[in-house]
Amino acid sequence: MRHNKPSSMMPRLLICLGLLAILAGCAQPAPVVSVQKQNHEAALENLQDGSSIEKAVVIQEKTESEGIPAESAWLSNQYPGYKITSQTMIHKNEKSYDILHIRTKEGKEKDIYFDISSFFGNF
Repeated sequence: MRHNKPSSMMPRLLICLGLLAILAGCAQPAPVVSVQKQNHEAALENLQDGSSIEKAVVIQEKTESEGIPAESAWLSNQYPGYKITSQTMIHKNEKSYDILHIRTKEGKEKDIYFDISSFFGNF
């Protein structure tokens, strides 16, 4: 059995470490962040589907002249061809909500809840 002297192994070790450092610098991490972000956005969308006050669609606009069109844009995106049949506003837990009763183009009746706290009363 042949034993290498520690000093003869040092150049090999340095070369291996150098190659590892180069390879590590070239490696790209898996896109965990974007997958987590996509999962978070999908979960948030499901949480804010407007189907109840707990899942109200939060409108972030600052004024009513911006907020009301934002509600319409959300509805057009989610329910193309919808028609509003009635509208109610309520206040609960220091927040303001619009409840829009709609009829989808397929004829299905739905109540859609919007949290309008950020713009309600701001003209």
